[in-house]
Amino acid sequence: MSFVREYETILKKSNGSIYSINYSNGSFSVYDDEKNICNEKITNEDLSFVDVWFDIDNKDNIYGIINNKEGKILYFNELNNIKSKVSFYNYDKYKTLIKFPYIKNINDESHIIYYSMDAYDGNFFRLIHYNKIGDKIVKQEIDKIECIILSNFCVEFTNDMMYVFYFKIVDQLEEIFVSCYDLKSKVWGNPIQLTSTNKQKVYLSLAKDNENNFFVTYSENNDSKYYCMCLKVNIFEGKIVNKNIKVVNECVECTFPQVIREGDSLYIQWVEYGKLIECFSKDSGESFSKGIIYSKSIDSDFIRCNYGSNNLEDKNLSLTTVFLEY
Repeated sequence: MSFVREYETILKKSNGSIYSINYSNGSFSVYDDEKNICNEKITNEDLSFVDVWFDIDNKDNIYGIINNKEGKILYFNELNNIKSKVSFYNYDKYKTLIKFPYIKNINDESHIIYYSMDAYDGNFFRLIHYNKIGDKIVKQEIDKIECIILSNFCVEFTNDMMYVFYFKIVDQLEEIFVSCYDLKSKVWGNPIQLTSTNKQKVYLSLAKDNENNFFVTYSENNDSKYYCMCLKVNIFEGKIVNKNIKVVNECVECTFPQVIREGDSLYIQWVEYGKLIECFSKDSGESFSKGIIYSKSIDSDFIRCNYGSNNLEDKNLSLTTVFLEY
């Protein structure tokens, strides 16, 4: 079977119940154990993974943010209650383009991040951050980036810091950057460039371990072959301690690479010509096994999903996305 370009969010509560959220024809639907809980029309435009983000807080509340592409960013703070929907931000849809809205509720605060491009900015996007505490909202610009192909960014919280990983053009080609936000002082540090390979890059996925190591997977152009790559970087209090880059697999067409940390092991998966390929590392990303076709993808179609969990069974997992049977 093959990769299906559909997208969902899968969230698991502490009691093990699983909620799936999907988007089609301008609506989003929420299911619990195959039972539809709610369905709401959001926009007359199609919605995709570049318009929607949902997450789960430490009290098992599911919340999210949607760009309806008609001039509103909508915030949902309780999915079972449609009345919880509020308009967080209004914009002129003819002058502003919004992509990849993200939200994280932590320590009684909301952190909202997205890409914004104004008509006068040309190919430049601004990476915008809102810190919301009660009725107080502070807006800051994380970085201004030029892009050829706009890819997602990845966010992680650890040790009173928030880290945002993203691509930024340097000498006409993408490099990986990280920006660090101190959750106590509410201050952004200067963007830090992590790669200097001068090669085209696309797709980002992120995992971390308990020793401040971040594992960033991405696809990189090497003589028209898109290799699966892994950047391992150790960051402490916004400072780079060490870093290295490994070629995971010299594949021809690595698309949607993702990294999953489970205990001391790393699993990296990617789509290549419609098949799901997987390899692993048992030495914290220093070496990787040979890539093989993931067995469950041979007989079943599969999709890519955002994933979040409060369940104790997943306490040793770190990931941003997961491939699941369709």
